[in-house]
Amino acid sequence: MTNKFQLFIHALLIAIIVVGSGCFHKQVAVQYSDKVSKNIQPALQDSIAVSNILFPYKVAMEAKMNAVIGFNDTVLAKDRPNGTLGNLVCDAILESANKNNTALASVMNYGGVRVPRLGQGDVTLGEVFEIMPFDNEICIVAMPGNIVDTLCQQIAQSGGWPVSHLSFVIKNKKATQISINNEPLDYSKTYPIAMSDYIANGGDKCSYLIPLPRINCNVMVRDALVDYIRQQKRPGGRLIQYPLERLQN
Repeated sequence: MTNKFQLFIHALLIAIIVVGSGCFHKQVAVQYSDKVSKNIQPALQDSIAVSNILFPYKVAMEAKMNAVIGFNDTVLAKDRPNGTLGNLVCDAILESANKNNTALASVMNYGGVRVPRLGQGDVTLGEVFEIMPFDNEICIVAMPGNIVDTLCQQIAQSGGWPVSHLSFVIKNKKATQISINNEPLDYSKTYPIAMSDYIANGGDKCSYLIPLPRINCNVMVRDALVDYIRQQKRPGGRLIQYPLERLQN
């Protein structure tokens, strides 16, 4: 998705808010004063004029948001400690991070996935915006083994976050048997872990990540998810579902 289209969406949303604000004030004025209501007509006309100007862009945006980018044979769910929708997001993050750099695993905070499910059938661009409405970017953080352990303990304490190629057992809200790429965590090593910059910047109680070295991938999580879904095709262009059987990573 281009920056130009993203700026267009933001501008359109701001314009819609402006129009909506005009309508709101119109309603309040009518309720409280006949004198004030006499001044409504010009503002209402301006709102109608703005709406008319925006209408073609609204139609164009709806067409883009309704564009089908993939297909889902069954429901993908956001769940704890692990869910298929979160797996999808983390796999997309990891694949995107590894296009020009190297990451061994990826993680996404549970609240970063904004919808509870992705339904069966066609997957549209608009649905991806609903899953990931924020403009957070992917980065790779160099995490010493003890910091990986700290992150896993935090995830276990919260009940679970989406992960890819990072696994551990949660027992009594503690993470045990931590492994990366099916290899036990080595506290003497430093691991490149892909994540959103929201987490790397200390979001969701991750302030301990702020001082760590990082690589900024300059790719939005949402764009990585769009690209990943589009790639899930068989030869000849037939769309396939995300592999649901992979519940543990």
